[in-house]
Amino acid sequence: MGVFSACEQHERPAKPGPKWRYVWVGVLVLLFLSVSGPAMEPESLPPRASGIRLPNGSKLPSGWTKSTESVRVAAKDTTKSRTITYYISPAPVSMKFVYVPAGRFMMGSPPDEEGRSARKETPQHKVRITKPFLMNATEVTNAQYRRFFPSHDSREWDGKSFNGEDQPVVYVSWHDAVAFAQELSDEFGDALECRLPTEAEWEYACRAGTTTPFSCGETISTDLANYNGEHAYGSGHKGEWRLTTIVVGTFPANAWGLYDMHGNVWEWCGDWYDDYAKSAVDDPKGPKIGKTVKQLGPKGPQTGPVRINRGGSWWHQPIYCRAATRYAFFPEYTHKNLGIRVVVPLR
Repeated sequence: MGVFSACEQHERPAKPGPKWRYVWVGVLVLLFLSVSGPAMEPESLPPRASGIRLPNGSKLPSGWTKSTESVRVAAKDTTKSRTITYYISPAPVSMKFVYVPAGRFMMGSPPDEEGRSARKETPQHKVRITKPFLMNATEVTNAQYRRFFPSHDSREWDGKSFNGEDQPVVYVSWHDAVAFAQELSDEFGDALECRLPTEAEWEYACRAGTTTPFSCGETISTDLANYNGEHAYGSGHKGEWRLTTIVVGTFPANAWGLYDMHGNVWEWCGDWYDDYAKSAVDDPKGPKIGKTVKQLGPKGPQTGPVRINRGGSWWHQPIYCRAATRYAFFPEYTHKNLGIRVVVPLR
């Protein structure tokens, strides 16, 4: 005799139809819920994964957006349009980032490259970047920096102001750059970290798959970058010397959609300066403490370890704007041609 058979014999035919079986199942469910407690409220359910999916399959947190744009790109000594996808961090900072894939490249310069430093840029060696990352598409601007440090003054020089909202922030030390990256990390939340690029990440992103002195080709012009145009490089020609920083993103991007990787302002990297590795290496991050050098510091000549910066500037000749050029300053140093670019590592 079944569980419900006594009740069924008094009130229903001995063989109820399928409809009544469903009614009794419903009653059973209600009885179970009344004993076990109320159903879980929707807001107590674990959050669903959300956000934009990146090419490596990972997802950005909710609030990030993406924009697919037709961008002027300078590569292989020509300029053309290319479709680039940018990833934009949530407001109010709303910084634009480029996805940089993992890959391999030759770091440093070959023996026949004009303007190379045999002391700093050798030996040329294989580097593998094992994980993708996001890099902000432009140098950090005054407006972006002042979101966290509102009183910062990028000053002026020779009657030209460096304080425009869309000009790159300058007069920032390595410590200032690290503090800015930490503020961004706090803004992004636990899911993402923001930091300065390693110099290997920087050169890899600057080259964007090229092996020439510049990502745009064998030479460069002041129609493609902001540098001291009173000097030419290779078969190139002299051009304009603007004697100031300019609005970020004014010139064509490199093949991966990154702007101003050559010229405008030097960009701090995370590494201490030291001699290069003599063999292939994965994800180099520089030494724990840098090589001791003697050079001009904030208070005159001094001796000690220095932090890497890359890219050249509006003040410098084109040989200093090459992808392989290494520069370094004391971490407390600030200058009118020294700025910031940041990356977001991806898991």
